[in-house]
Amino acid sequence: MARRNDNESKQGLTVALVLFVLLSVVLGLMAYFGYAEQKTLEIKARNESERAKQLLIERDRARLLLAVNQSFIGSAANKREEKQVSEVIIGLRNSKDKYEDMTHAQAYEAELKRVTDKKAAKWDPVSERPDQTVLERIAELEKSAKNENMLAKQQQDQLRKAEQDFQNQIAAAIKAKEAAEAGLANTKADVDQRIKGIDENYKKTVEEFQKNIVAAEDFAKELNKLRKDKEEAEAKYQAALKDAETKIKKIEEKIPQIDLLAYDQPKGKITRLEGTSTAYINLGRLDLVRPGLSFSIFSVGAYKANAERKASVEVIDVIADHLSKVRITDIRSAARDPIITGDLLYNPAWSPGMREHVAVAGLIDLTGDGRDGTLDFIRTLEKQGVSVDAYLDTKSVEVKGRGMNRQTGYLIIGEVPEFTKQEQLREGDARQERKISISTEMGKLQDQARAMGVTIVPARRFMAMMGFKLPRTPATIDDWNAYTFRPQAAGGAAPAEGKEMMKKEEMKKDEK
Repeated sequence: MARRNDNESKQGLTVALVLFVLLSVVLGLMAYFGYAEQKTLEIKARNESERAKQLLIERDRARLLLAVNQSFIGSAANKREEKQVSEVIIGLRNSKDKYEDMTHAQAYEAELKRVTDKKAAKWDPVSERPDQTVLERIAELEKSAKNENMLAKQQQDQLRKAEQDFQNQIAAAIKAKEAAEAGLANTKADVDQRIKGIDENYKKTVEEFQKNIVAAEDFAKELNKLRKDKEEAEAKYQAALKDAETKIKKIEEKIPQIDLLAYDQPKGKITRLEGTSTAYINLGRLDLVRPGLSFSIFSVGAYKANAERKASVEVIDVIADHLSKVRITDIRSAARDPIITGDLLYNPAWSPGMREHVAVAGLIDLTGDGRDGTLDFIRTLEKQGVSVDAYLDTKSVEVKGRGMNRQTGYLIIGEVPEFTKQEQLREGDARQERKISISTEMGKLQDQARAMGVTIVPARRFMAMMGFKLPRTPATIDDWNAYTFRPQAAGGAAPAEGKEMMKKEEMKKDEK
């Protein structure tokens, strides 16, 4: 019994060992084949992952290209969708992902070139949209086609109307031709009748004309005689008129002209001296003295109309009713003939409590440099209380103001424009014509002054009597030509001639 059990246990152990070996072999085979399949699955999984990534990249590129084409087409329904499309383009264009060795940015540039070449559109890289979408272009072309169709329809209507008008005109022309032919026949008969009447009238007219020839010759002789008598009468009238004007002018010349300067009276006197540059006079507030008023100074008994003044002063301060402070502006000889207390004040254009009236004509020399100072002179006169009734504007060559009248006491005559020896008179020279015009107007004012008894006085003499500070050297002809009468070149600049005279003037001043 024991042996049988041992055999049975050995058989069981053997079976168990066999089964273990078989199971180990099976498990080994199964482990081997399972590991091999896992490697295959891992490789396949990696491939599928790469494929999925490429598909995502391809999808993004498709979205990018779709967005670019949507922008070109203009299929966005509103601004929001348009903005979303632009954001898709911007986001994908900047992606670094690659598909088939090409980034999204490169695909974007390639697609952009393709669509712009085909549609001839311009792309804005900032807003990521074209300047004009396909739909906008289609709408524009449809509108243009509609306008062209309307224009074509209008032209067709005009053409049909023109054809109808042409047909109407042809019909009217035919009708007018028929009427003209009928009228021509009637006219021919009427003309024949008139010609017959004209022939008869012609014969009668010739007979009457022959009779009138004799009468016409007699009339012509009488007409010539009347013309001759008229010419003789006009010649006598002109001669008598000229003779009368000559006699009137001679009579006017014989009328004595009163020189008011010869009768001018002292307006005041020097009451006190203060140093060598200041003095006091016996004229003040009640005498209507104002700052800026000037006087010439003469010693007692030395005043004459043509005498040279001792000095000149200008009021700088009105102190009391009959007291003012003056500044000595000019003195002829401080050593030999000084200003002293009691010296008399003269100013022909000013009187205490009265307003003098004057007129001004000619070039007024205030500085000695050849510049006309008429307007400055008038302003100074008016500042001193003098009324300027009339003056000659040397720029426009016009007499301005209310004109000389019975109150006008003086006609102040400035420099008369002259011509140099080298200056040749030429027709059309504006500078020479202006000189002639000024001289002519000055002559007219002088004739008017003589006729009205107005004293004519040279400007330099009058200004000296008023106490003006005069230029020591008067302006010459060249000075006046260099400034007041200098010719103007293009652009208003002085030409070479004027500039050369200006240089001479500056040299002259330097020498002084």
